[in-house]
Amino acid sequence: MRSPLDIRRVLAFLLGLTACGFLSIVEPWYALYAVAFAVALLLAGHVHGRWGRRALEALPLVWFLVLMVLGTQLFALLAQEMLAAMVCRFVLTDNTRDYQGLVLIAVFVTVLSAAGSISVAFGLLLLAEFLVATVLLIMAQFEGRVPHIGRGFYSAIVVSALVSFVFAFGVFFALPRWTLGYIKGSPALVTQTTGFSKDVTITPGEVQQDNTVVMRVDPGKGGSRLPLPAYISGMRYTTFSGRQWLIAAGHPESLYASSGIDSFVVSDQQPDTQTTVYLEPTGTDVVFGLEHITGLRGQFQYLRRDAEGNLFTDAPYYKTIRYDVSSLDQDTVPVDSLVARRPALLDRYLQVPELSQAFRDVAARVVRGLTVRDKAQATRDYLLANYEYSLNPTATSIEDFIVNRHTGYCEHFATSMVLLLRVEGVHARLVSGFLATEWNKASGYLIVRARDAHTWVEVLDGNTWVRYDPTPSSFQQVSLITNILDNVRMAWYRNVVTYDLASQVQAANSLGRFFTGSGRAVTSAFESFRRVVSRLLRDWRVLSGIVVAAVLAFLFLRRRAEDRRGRLASALEDLVGERRLPGETLLELVHRAALSPDIEGLVWRVYGVDFAGEQAVEEEKTLLRLLRDAQHARATARPQL
Repeated sequence: MRSPLDIRRVLAFLLGLTACGFLSIVEPWYALYAVAFAVALLLAGHVHGRWGRRALEALPLVWFLVLMVLGTQLFALLAQEMLAAMVCRFVLTDNTRDYQGLVLIAVFVTVLSAAGSISVAFGLLLLAEFLVATVLLIMAQFEGRVPHIGRGFYSAIVVSALVSFVFAFGVFFALPRWTLGYIKGSPALVTQTTGFSKDVTITPGEVQQDNTVVMRVDPGKGGSRLPLPAYISGMRYTTFSGRQWLIAAGHPESLYASSGIDSFVVSDQQPDTQTTVYLEPTGTDVVFGLEHITGLRGQFQYLRRDAEGNLFTDAPYYKTIRYDVSSLDQDTVPVDSLVARRPALLDRYLQVPELSQAFRDVAARVVRGLTVRDKAQATRDYLLANYEYSLNPTATSIEDFIVNRHTGYCEHFATSMVLLLRVEGVHARLVSGFLATEWNKASGYLIVRARDAHTWVEVLDGNTWVRYDPTPSSFQQVSLITNILDNVRMAWYRNVVTYDLASQVQAANSLGRFFTGSGRAVTSAFESFRRVVSRLLRDWRVLSGIVVAAVLAFLFLRRRAEDRRGRLASALEDLVGERRLPGETLLELVHRAALSPDIEGLVWRVYGVDFAGEQAVEEEKTLLRLLRDAQHARATARPQL
């Protein structure tokens, strides 16, 4: 029976922990299966009865049936079944084939978790699993107890595994990427991260602050830092029911790629900003981008656009996606051409619900000015000066907020401004999205969190929509460590999660430019080196110095070799207790002293070191230690060697 501390069992246990780690990235509670592997480590090698082994072999099937009866979702069903199979196989493993089966199940768990995991921890666990599985498969080739192996053997295994891992990553980046669109993912596999909702409803109660990252906005290579705060629009609303905002009526039109296979033209305006959005699983089909979106590039089958210009994907996405956005980075945008041609459509921007006279009196007192701009600025300034921002408002309605409570969050401020302006005949609409203020200095990109969800106002001034924000804004102070950690995750997204054909082509072009530039640099350096050497060789003093240095180096190496031979010969003579006669070899000295064959074996090892040259430095140290130990033993105990 093998020892409980068998290296193979320890490696198999670590392999089981990595499998739990993969699945716990998707759902944290899978980490509880680590307890089952700890129990299995104690039982491994101790289940020998036929009925006990058969019970363990049947346990995964029984567990599968129980989960099916409980109505477990497919992902959880497969994940728990594989973990149960790993635990039982771990307990029963006693030969090479069993260990191979254990590794195979672990690979299946990795593939399964890849369907629902986008975390950078997945890459770290993959590297750990690769190393553990490689060492385990090699150790499993030994029958019985694993012999004592030096650290050099394990180092060679680890280096080989790392080289294989790097090669596998090279294959990953080299294989052609062909796709017909984004894989949408499954809502059962990920936790949706969003503070945004299509449903903008005015209700009392506390608003929870969530620091989860919703998206990252990258200005791209050569792009300048984005101005802060950055308004990232999502939805524009026209109709307010008294409690809830509604989008424009009508069926959205479909937009298909117009130039290329993945480029969508949203507006005929010329953009001035190009950004790349890395959007986390939001569970919504809204397209987000810096105001105002004029074009979009991404592997969508099609987009949908409603009468208000809101953009939607063909379906919600439950995995991280990347798309490029062209936008007008300014607080004004021309009105939609359809609205400009049909003034009757402007009436929807004057719609108000039934309002009290007290509310209308406030509007008449506040919305003053000769122009639309004057009225909008007066309304915004009034709200900023007389109302307090609070994440725990008590107002039950907008009228209650304006007339009585005077405390609320962005939805109260923005809705109030729209309604106050509309009462006085100024066209306005509500916009919801995110107000981002967090800039990652390490890699230069914008971080948008769920707590950044925000609403603001757009006022129609002539033929132009002008943005106004009646809610006080604040910049978030973020530590350098937080920036560095998020920078690692951003690198993972850029180079692995969203790696596609376009990224592959770009990487190939960059690699080609690198090798072209490197080749020119090497050629230039070699030519410079050749000219310098040619000039030096024409100088007799340099030639003399080279010859003298070569002679000194030869004499030094020869003296070093002689010193080594002298040290070994002197140590052997000390062991024998006599000195060699003139012309006598070490072997002849041992024969003359009539010593044991063991001493003669040491002589042959000394000869081997003498003729091995510089490659035998470690053997020389070992041999010197043996000779001195043998001399010490001979001097104290006088054993017969």
